[in-house]
Amino acid sequence: MPGTSMFVVALLLGGCGLAPGTADSTARTTATESAAPRDLFRSSLYPYLLVVPDGWTALPAGPDEDHFETTDHMSTLTVGTGTPEPGQNVEDRVRENRKQFADCESDEGMDRSIQVDGEDGIRWEIRCPGRYSLAANTIHDGLGYRLRLEVPAGDESEAAAIMEEFLAGFAFTE
Repeated sequence: MPGTSMFVVALLLGGCGLAPGTADSTARTTATESAAPRDLFRSSLYPYLLVVPDGWTALPAGPDEDHFETTDHMSTLTVGTGTPEPGQNVEDRVRENRKQFADCESDEGMDRSIQVDGEDGIRWEIRCPGRYSLAANTIHDGLGYRLRLEVPAGDESEAAAIMEEFLAGFAFTE
């Protein structure tokens, strides 16, 4: 488990858990970090926690996705799930997810193997007119997860670092 995830788990085990869908502005990304406080978000939809980076805020959850956006409302992150078909793996889930963006470009050659709180995953990109997205898919306890970061096309050079920050602060709670 990454260091951030270990800290998040320590918060939960230490009695510092949060009510579903709430954020705690006193939570920190690591026990030794002395930077500005960060928000710790606990999903009311799915069993995960997320350290919300500075400049981002959690929005009310939709019916099947959690939503986050930058304070300038220019970039968003959504976290949603899907139930894999029997025998489906992460590669299959990414292939299925790509179909949702048929009017956009998505090159399999740009896919990258990643870890999402210790689970194997794939980071992939989506290029739509005026927008750029990075998505991260994984499967945990039989549920497929997708984190999708969307930024204005001119900000795509920053997207990988933003996604890495979100992934570093993501932890499954079950």
